[in-house]
Amino acid sequence: TSCSETDNGAIVEKKGTTCDSSGCNTDQCNTDSKTLTEFACISNAKEQQNIICPDSCYNGACRKRPNFLLVMADDMDWELHGFMGNTKVKTPTLDALASKNAVFRNGWSTMSYCRPSLASIVSGQFPHENDVFFNYADVALPNDSLLTGSSVITKLKDAGYYNFVGGKWWENSYSQPELYGFTHVGDLWSAFAVTNQTSLFNFLDETKIANRPFFVWYAPRLPHQASASPPQFEVFTDSDIDVPSWIAPADVPSFIEDQKDYYSAIYWLDTLVGEAINKLRLNNQPNDTIIIYMQDNGFAYGHISKNGPTEKGLKTPK
Repeated sequence: TSCSETDNGAIVEKKGTTCDSSGCNTDQCNTDSKTLTEFACISNAKEQQNIICPDSCYNGACRKRPNFLLVMADDMDWELHGFMGNTKVKTPTLDALASKNAVFRNGWSTMSYCRPSLASIVSGQFPHENDVFFNYADVALPNDSLLTGSSVITKLKDAGYYNFVGGKWWENSYSQPELYGFTHVGDLWSAFAVTNQTSLFNFLDETKIANRPFFVWYAPRLPHQASASPPQFEVFTDSDIDVPSWIAPADVPSFIEDQKDYYSAIYWLDTLVGEAINKLRLNNQPNDTIIIYMQDNGFAYGHISKNGPTEKGLKTPK
C-alpha cells in the first residue's frame, strides 16, 4: 500500500492504491478502498483530481459527493399539489418525495416570470443584481454575472461534476448552455422529456461508468404545455375541478376545460419525474442523489399570477 499526507496532516488515498491498517494510521483510515472522484475531501488541504480519501478519514468530515437532480416545474399553481393538500390532482411521485423529505411550503420566487426566476437560481442573485427582468432571451446583459464563473453550475463543474441541462434554458438566446457550466446538453425546450428521456438516461449511465458526481437541470415545459398531454393522463372530469369565485359564470365552461388540461399536464410531469427517479434506482444512484423540486413561478387561470405581484404568481413550495 502507498499512502501520503496533505499539508494539514490528514491521511488521503492515492489513485490505484488501498488505504488500510498496514499502510495508514488506523485511527483515520479503514480497510475500504474507494475509487477516484467517489469522495470529496472537506478539509483545509486543497483537493487534487488524483487524490481521494476514504469515508473514515478527517474524523468523519470526509464524505461522499452528492449528486443533484433539480426538477423545475413550469408555470405551476402552488395549490395544485397533493402534498399541499389538494385531493383532486394526481402527483403521487412528488407526494412520496414530500412525505419523506423536507418541504418548504412557503417558498417564493424572486420574480413571477420564467427567465428572471431561473436566472436567480443559476446566479444566486436577485433580478436587480443580475439584470434579468424579462423573458427576452436575446437581450444582452449589461453585467452577465452568469458567465463570470459565479454560477452554481460553473462551480460544480470546477469541482469535477458532470452537469446536464434539459428543457427550458433562456440565457444566450436559448443556446450554448456550456458557457454557463453545463458539460452535457440534452433536448432543450419543448422536446425534452415529453418526447422521451433518452438524453437524460444516457447521461446518467455515463456518470455511473465514469464514477462522477452529477448535477441535472430537469426543466420540461410542464404543466405550461398543458394542451398536449397523452390520453392516459386525461383522466379528469368536470367534478374534479373547483371553480374559484373570481371566474365569471359565462367563463366557467372554458375554465373547466382549461383546468382539466392543466391537471393532465401536472399528472404527466409527475409521471416523468417518477421515471427519472426509477432510472436512478436502476443505476443504484438514488441514495447518493439530492432531489430538489421547485417551480419557476406560479400560475392561475383567470387570476393575476404570472408576471404579477400576487401569491398565485410568486408562491412556489419546494
